[in-house]
Amino acid sequence: MSRVEVVVGGSLVVASVLVLIRTITLGLGKGGLKKPLGSPGWNYSQSWASTFTLGAGILGTLLGSSEVVPDLTQFLPVAAYGTLNVLFLVIAGAAPLIYVAFQSADRPEPGIAPQKPHGVVGWFLVAAAVTFWGALGEAATVGLLIAEILLAGTLSVVTAVIWALVVIIAVILMTMYLWKGIEWRLRNQIVLRGGGRDQPSRWPIL
Repeated sequence: MSRVEVVVGGSLVVASVLVLIRTITLGLGKGGLKKPLGSPGWNYSQSWASTFTLGAGILGTLLGSSEVVPDLTQFLPVAAYGTLNVLFLVIAGAAPLIYVAFQSADRPEPGIAPQKPHGVVGWFLVAAAVTFWGALGEAATVGLLIAEILLAGTLSVVTAVIWALVVIIAVILMTMYLWKGIEWRLRNQIVLRGGGRDQPSRWPIL
């Protein structure tokens, strides 16, 4: 298995396992996964994890195209860093599209206005895992870039360590945010049903 596959596959496994554990701790059985949620009003400014992925992707792209990264790298080829930056940005952007793609609307009864489309808890959890996958993968990519710079000696050890600490702290905070954020959204954004109508609210995924 190549190191690129380790970065991509490893971040996917970690994100999926974390969301699965959170699903179990919240006691979401088969019925809970089918509960409806409102339509998301998603953008980078409202999503902490996706905002980090965007920022880290821009940082990684700038670092990878600068002279601080050596031509002969130790961990991944220079071209692989650029590819991974783009890949994880696309993954993070695809997360809300996955949720929206599987939205549905119940057939309205006679005399009742058509209902707005809504998703379900299960697909929200899939979108959350994909969002975290993109964020973790981007963090790992930037971390490897920082290691390349440190080994090349183009930046001081202190500067490289500070950058590494920023990435590590960001990953820890994202993990905490994901853990709590899933519960907050499931508790506050589950669609209230009354009078045969959905009452969806607009909310950021993660």
